[in-house]
Amino acid sequence: MTAKQNLADLHLAFDVGHSSIGWAVLRHTPPPALPEILGTGVVIFGADDCLASKRRQYRQQRRHARATRKRIELLARFLFHRLQGETDPATTQFREHLKPYLEQTAATRQLQGDGDSFAWQRAAEILTAARENKPLPDLGWSELWDILRWYAHNRGYFAPPWANRGDESAAPDTDDEVSDTEKVEHANDLMRELGTRTMAETVAAYTARYEREAAEWQQGRRKEKPKHFKGLNAAFLREKIVWPEVCALLTALKGRLPGLDDALIRTLLGNDVDPRRDRDAWRTIPCPDIQLPKRYHGGLLFGQVIPRFENRIIGVCPIHYAKRRAELLAAGFSADDAKDQAAKESKLPSKATPEFLRFRWAMQLANVFGARAGERETRPLTADERKQLTALAEKQGAFTKGEFKQAVREIAGWLEKASRDNLDALLLHPDAEKALVLDPAQREIHNSKLAVALAALPDRFRKRLLGKLRRGQTVSLKQVRDWLTGADADAFDAEVQRLIEAANTKRSKKQAPPTRDELLAETLSAEYPKGRAPYARPVLRQAYEEVMQGWDPRAEKRADQPRGCLCQTDELKEAQL
Repeated sequence: MTAKQNLADLHLAFDVGHSSIGWAVLRHTPPPALPEILGTGVVIFGADDCLASKRRQYRQQRRHARATRKRIELLARFLFHRLQGETDPATTQFREHLKPYLEQTAATRQLQGDGDSFAWQRAAEILTAARENKPLPDLGWSELWDILRWYAHNRGYFAPPWANRGDESAAPDTDDEVSDTEKVEHANDLMRELGTRTMAETVAAYTARYEREAAEWQQGRRKEKPKHFKGLNAAFLREKIVWPEVCALLTALKGRLPGLDDALIRTLLGNDVDPRRDRDAWRTIPCPDIQLPKRYHGGLLFGQVIPRFENRIIGVCPIHYAKRRAELLAAGFSADDAKDQAAKESKLPSKATPEFLRFRWAMQLANVFGARAGERETRPLTADERKQLTALAEKQGAFTKGEFKQAVREIAGWLEKASRDNLDALLLHPDAEKALVLDPAQREIHNSKLAVALAALPDRFRKRLLGKLRRGQTVSLKQVRDWLTGADADAFDAEVQRLIEAANTKRSKKQAPPTRDELLAETLSAEYPKGRAPYARPVLRQAYEEVMQGWDPRAEKRADQPRGCLCQTDELKEAQL
């Protein structure tokens, strides 16, 4: 018989069960003979392996493993490029060791398991010696590479701010699992018990205790076998423990290894644990072999790709939607087309936009009422008074509650004891002070120790600083100083020296004098509100303009003003149904 005829006589039979698949290969024979069984078997799965929750867990594990391999490959490519040209024999040998990591083959992936199994022990020794101001242990790039690889596998628990997970992190998928919140508590309890401050020191201290207790168990002096560290279900917070720990470790080694400087540290870690605050950190030292998508933010070690689906479910402004829908219907659009187009044009913007910040500030001004001594009725602020207060807010970025009360009463003339206003009641709400922030970036500059020097920056550097802060980046004063040259740099340095001299005259004998490096180490980071604005951009802009004209955008039409843009008529309410 030919091979084709043999295949035609073969039949495959399957029996699919809940947690198993049975199979058999049969050869057809002429009746009345029974089919000949050539082979049979069964594939048995775990009890819960077919559940959707388990499949989701396995997918997460595969993605995590792939992301870790990719992260280590990026680190290898970067260090191979960074150490190019170094003549130190140990460094040259280390670059040769990195070459296999750059090859995209299945065989080289086995290198992910090489290196020192006790890298955490060396990291703990460095951190302890640096904290106690003792001599650091000798190590080269090969040892530091093992430490970086260990941290690439153990980056700490991080709940991304852009992932609106609600209480999901506090709830495990099954009864046998431990929630993330409990894992973090386990790690904190373990650090308190062992008296440690970092993840590496905690692993080292617990492993030493584990080895002692395991030896006692083997000798029969202990009833129960101690738990291995992996069985503790401990998760160390990245923002409070792991990221500062790696930063302290690399800072302690700065200058001791070729190429290890501030630029390399920023390339690996970024200036902030939140990768969105330093999105271009991985570009600090350009590497031609590394090409990452625009959605990648942060450094090579702790950075990550921001998901595309962030804030995709966006609400619609009811006021702008009703207005645009009526306009589109009048222009000849069909009902469905007008509805879709109006909804598309009426999306709610982020609260971190100038339109919302100005709207929030304007509504605070619109809510202020007061009266001078002898006046029977209270009045709102006039258009001129509102513009004066807005000019002050633009200059310093924000008011405190006390500053706002003082400024309003001075400008409106409500300083006398017999005067009355609603400022105290208006600012009782815990979130009232947030509405007094008009420009978070400008407020950060105004509150800086070097506010005078930053205010005197040339326009192009001032715009650059404001632009970075408004994009959510963290900027150090040292970076600002590096932008300047010539007379601008001299003026900046003079202000730094003036602050140092002023602090020396005021400090007590026990206080250490501030240094130039300490002043320049200050970082600026603007905090913007999160979430979505209540109205579309055109409505926010119109409401701000109406308040600046002395009107109330929520009021009906009256003698002194037209109907406000936020006042919904019956027609608008009906159009929203």
